[in-house]
Order: sequence, then structure tokens, then C-alpha cells
Amino acid sequence: MKNLAKLCLLIVSLGSTLAFAAVTTSSPPNQQLAALLANFQTMQANFVQTLTVTGNKKLQQQTHGTMAIKRPGKFRWQIKKPTQQLIIADGNSLWIYDKDLAEATKQHLDLTQSGNPAMLLSGSVTDLEQDFIVSKLTKSESGIWFALKPKSQDGMFQEIELQFVDGKLESMQIVDNLGQNSLIAFSKVQINPQLASDIFQFVPPSGTDVIDN
Repeated sequence: MKNLAKLCLLIVSLGSTLAFAAVTTSSPPNQQLAALLANFQTMQANFVQTLTVTGNKKLQQQTHGTMAIKRPGKFRWQIKKPTQQLIIADGNSLWIYDKDLAEATKQHLDLTQSGNPAMLLSGSVTDLEQDFIVSKLTKSESGIWFALKPKSQDGMFQEIELQFVDGKLESMQIVDNLGQNSLIAFSKVQINPQLASDIFQFVPPSGTDVIDN
């Protein structure tokens, strides 16, 4: 669950990206990436997340669910199978709820804290250049691909790859420092839909054990 929370904090940052002026394909990769991320204020999609270990293609875990983002710093990641789990960022707090365990963990969400995974894609060209080496990839799969390699050796991730198709985030691939490879494929992506505010709020169900960090 800790690794999942870190991953979700990373995706929260996509919804916190600042707007950028349109750029061309001749612009530096970091500016092109920032422009693509700036295309949305809200996003909603289904996802399939596949976890493997680098060097070993054996499937470790696969989850299915839905996600939604709303600027600034609001996020909902709902796993529907094989187990039911919910992660919600309401702009101030991050909630992690496990229905089977009847347990919810609450922690402070600080999008400005240095080193926080939510700062990895802040949307600022300066910050991207400060934290990452951003490059474009050539792959047989469709769309535009970017690779982000942290400059710091103390980070939680070795590399992040983002795929955009027709201006939409199609997939993310994240390799952490434990050698775990997490591929998230998005489907039924909606850009800038109207999202109800209450989907980013969490009230622990009766009988839930709440751990406040």
C-alpha cells in the first residue's frame, strides 16, 4: 500500500501542473511535456495497472479500477478488483482506505514539500530541469513518449515513461528503486469533464479503524 500511495502522489502531481503556452515539436522535450500536461484541468479514466519485477516478466500483480484528477491536488484512485481499495487526495489530506480490512489511513498532503513525489511533475520547466533529465523516446507503439530520469540518486524512482496519444495520457510506466516495474494503461480517457466535488471527499464508513499520520 505504501508503494501504491507513492505512485498515486505522483499522479496527483499531473493534476497540479501549471498551464503552459503552446509549444511546437521543435521545442525542448521538457517544454513539450509541460504543454501536454497543461491540456487538462480535470481528467477521468479507467485503468489497468500491471506490476512486474525488472528482469523478470512474471506478473506480480494486476489491478483494475477508475481514477479522476481535478486541479489543484485533488485525486481519486479506486481499485475495484481483485480487492477493493480507495485512495483520495482532497487537496489537504491523503486517505488510503482498504474495504476488506475496514481500515483507513490519513496523512497530510503537502504538494510544496521538497522531495515529495507530487512535486516530480510540477509543470514548471525550471523544476523539471532541476529534478529530471527529460527526453523523447522512439517506440513502435503509437503516440509521443517521454522518459524522465531523476537527477538525484536518492529518489524513489529510477525512471518514468509517459505516453500521449492525441493529446491524452495513454499510459505511464514507472520503475522504482526496488526494481519493480509498474505499467498503468488508461482507457476511456475524458479530458476536462465536469466532476462532482464530493468524489474527492472521504468519510470513513462506520466501524472503520482510522489511523491518522
